[in-house]
Amino acid sequence: MRDYAAESRQLRELLRDLLASGAADAAIAWVRGDPLRTRVALVERGREELLDRVVWSPFCAPSTATFLKRSRRGLEGRRVAIALKDCDLAALNVMIQENLIKRESVVTIGLRCDGLADPELFPVPEGAVEPVSSDAEGVVAGGRRVGWSEFGYATCDTCSYKHMQPDHAIGEYAREKRGGWAHVSALRALPRSERRERFSDMFERCIRCYACREVCPVCSCLECAIDPGERMVTPRTTPLEKTTAPQWACRERAVSENAVYLMTRAMHMAGRCVRCGWCERSCPVGIPLMEILDMVNHAVATIYKYEPGRDPSSPPFLASYAESDPSDEGGDPL
Repeated sequence: MRDYAAESRQLRELLRDLLASGAADAAIAWVRGDPLRTRVALVERGREELLDRVVWSPFCAPSTATFLKRSRRGLEGRRVAIALKDCDLAALNVMIQENLIKRESVVTIGLRCDGLADPELFPVPEGAVEPVSSDAEGVVAGGRRVGWSEFGYATCDTCSYKHMQPDHAIGEYAREKRGGWAHVSALRALPRSERRERFSDMFERCIRCYACREVCPVCSCLECAIDPGERMVTPRTTPLEKTTAPQWACRERAVSENAVYLMTRAMHMAGRCVRCGWCERSCPVGIPLMEILDMVNHAVATIYKYEPGRDPSSPPFLASYAESDPSDEGGDPL
């Protein structure tokens, strides 16, 4: 059984040392909120008292990479130590590849993640915080055991990241995980008419709230090409540019318009999606968005042998081309 209390102590000690030595000017990590719940916080030098609340466990679902993305302007010129579970580290690597974050501005701390847990499935602790532990079967907290499959986080079940190299690691790091692409194979095995009907139902349910875009750690465009409400307007934008900017999809809640938004976003995420699953978990109408994204992710992985976020020094997938690239001719469309 993993001892998350011990790993949390190691994380706190490491962050304290990095701040005290000047190796980092600030730190980003999870802190304990309500029982079993966590939030991401910025710990600045001179305010180290917040370090006493830093914690690591399967309940650390919020993305530290997304927090860094949203805070990057305020942290410009400062070196930040950041605690990262596997999908967070992969997302950070994508941001480094795309020059959104400078590699020398961050100190990466990797924590092996065996999967995320839903605090709603555990009894509310009374008094002292209950110890949290896990093994290959599931998570134990508050005297109750819940299996990994019961949390319904499909992306955690199929996560396969390994051998990434953070600057520091807590405990046994980056072991190979369970899972694969069986869910995509099952989807591709459906008759085309049934598959089309399945995706049409997803498109119809979308309310275009854009929560999936906002919560994504690697969705970082200053101007969203498929949201007419996100046009970049500056003092230098001419009236002609404002009126002639292309509009790929209107805000009308129609199947065709929703399909343009969701499918264009899926194509834009090719080679960038780190399969953290936050888009799906944040969807207010429960659309299984990872089914759409994983059709693209599977093609990128099997045809081009590319895994997003593995190597921050390599060129971005969509920004690299070679005549020796394999052909996707004959691929199975949605």
